[in-house]
Amino acid sequence: MKHWVKHAIDLEKDAPCFIKLVFHEKFTCRIGGIEFECFRSPLKEARILDLTRNHRNVMQGFAVTDGFWKILWNASCCSNNRAADPAGAKGTE
Repeated sequence: MKHWVKHAIDLEKDAPCFIKLVFHEKFTCRIGGIEFECFRSPLKEARILDLTRNHRNVMQGFAVTDGFWKILWNASCCSNNRAADPAGAKGTE
């Protein structure tokens, strides 16, 4: 588990979930002889959560912002128990 990802319990649903704290990271990737810079973006991750909302193969989550639209963290909770098994809860639909 990454140091910016924390296990938690959703107190309203009594279900396990993850809290992904804001973490900015840059790294270099290479495909063949081509190198390019990649970065981790809380805004990008929040948009992906919105784009994949209700998709049954993707952990569901939401972004929490402060009063100035700065993302503080993303939370992922799964009704199909994939939060307890990030690899994918085999046998659930």
